[in-house]
Amino acid sequence: MISKIINKIIIKRLRKIMRGHILLFKNNNLKISNDIKSEIENVSLFKNNKFFSKIFFGTPSANLNDIYIQFLKLNIYDRKLNEAIQIYFIDKKKLKYPLTPKLVNIFEKKNIKINKFLSY
Repeated sequence: MISKIINKIIIKRLRKIMRGHILLFKNNNLKISNDIKSEIENVSLFKNNKFFSKIFFGTPSANLNDIYIQFLKLNIYDRKLNEAIQIYFIDKKKLKYPLTPKLVNIFEKKNIKINKFLSY
């Protein structure tokens, strides 16, 4: 009984993802997630790298922005971000995703509304 309910939820989510993909394809907007990811890579999140890198790594040469971007790529901005964007275009509900305030601005430039209460 429970497995049937879970399967229905999973199938419903997959249908939304497929419809979102089709909608983005029709609007020639499939590259939006890649554009967002490339803009995120160019954002400087830390102002004073040398101070933090001395504390955490012992040398002032470690670049915290690169380390943070690598962490985001591996753990947060993977397939699930693409799926969340596709579902957003179908449901038109605000996107719930863990983002910093600087990254929220990138999504808002692309006309993707973010639920700020659940994102910070």
